[in-house]
Amino acid sequence: METAREAIAGTSKEAAQTQHTHELNRLLNPVRREVFKEAGLEGTVHIDKHHALAMKVAVGLTYSQQREIRRVLKGRGEKIAHEGAERKVAKELIGDDVTVTEMLFSSAGDGLVEKQMVKLTNIGEKLTKFLESQRESLMWHDGAIAENEVWVKVGGDHGQGSLKFSLAVVNTKNPNSKDNDILIGMQESS
Repeated sequence: METAREAIAGTSKEAAQTQHTHELNRLLNPVRREVFKEAGLEGTVHIDKHHALAMKVAVGLTYSQQREIRRVLKGRGEKIAHEGAERKVAKELIGDDVTVTEMLFSSAGDGLVEKQMVKLTNIGEKLTKFLESQRESLMWHDGAIAENEVWVKVGGDHGQGSLKFSLAVVNTKNPNSKDNDILIGMQESS
């Protein structure tokens, strides 16, 4: 079998691992499970609702992207918490910090249109918490920013079906990084 594998994939360790992966992926789920069981690798990965939400946030996935991951994992016999359970955890974490209101937006061809806007209720508190968490890594960019000042940039981004409003703290190493942004509002665009 190894000789056949080398003829197909080559002799590098990486190529052999890739070939092994392709072979396992071609096995039907029940057969694959039996192979894993015989190899002492039985059992499935289970990602609970808290870890699933943490993964979604850390990687920056949308719920639809995570649904695709969930579908692939399920096809391989792995388990990830249901989206509903994950959304419930997110709602508990957010609490009363977010409100939904109706606002007027300008729409091409339609004039002013009333749409729902999700917004952060206490922006000052959120910004203060962020600054406290970043206290040791704040920067003043070689004197461009006075040491007793914090610069905050307010911006908007239209893309992926929504209009997002955010604050970006400039006193950071990478002020344009999404990790240094505080989302303060979002409106689904049509």
